[in-house]
Amino acid sequence: MNTDLEQLVILGNLEPRDGFDWERAQRELEMVVPQDFRELVDAGGAGVWFDHIALYAPDPRYKNQNLLRSLGRFGDLEQFWEDGDEIPPEDLPAGARLIAWADTPAGDVLYWAVEQGVSPEDYPIYVGHPDGEEWRRFDLRTTELLAGIARGELSNPLFSEDAYLKRDTPYQPYTFV
Repeated sequence: MNTDLEQLVILGNLEPRDGFDWERAQRELEMVVPQDFRELVDAGGAGVWFDHIALYAPDPRYKNQNLLRSLGRFGDLEQFWEDGDEIPPEDLPAGARLIAWADTPAGDVLYWAVEQGVSPEDYPIYVGHPDGEEWRRFDLRTTELLAGIARGELSNPLFSEDAYLKRDTPYQPYTFV
């Protein structure tokens, strides 16, 4: 377990959940899900962080936060890009896919840029603006991003207002599971 993950487990007072079928998830998503994300979700971290960032889990019970629906989201993005309704990240490598792993009530979506030959631990994170016209890139692991927010090192990686990130409410588990 990495240090950032350990900090998040303690900060969120996480309670491990039944393990998820990561092999199935990776087959369906056609990618390797980063180890730190799998460990965070298995530790009980699929829920809402900082009262704003909703992490996904690979299970239909998670409805809109079901990681397995992320391929469909990318298909929608590609269609929007093709139609000119939204703009792809300028630095997204050709052939890379954006796989959503979290979102916010304001419409920000957090993605991994999955590219052939790139280690899952090195997937950059892209945050998409709700209107689809702006992107922010972070060369961080999932747990580094969340722990950076918790420590105040990343003031706000999102496009929505800073006030939405409540560091005094680090984690709330989903109530529907």
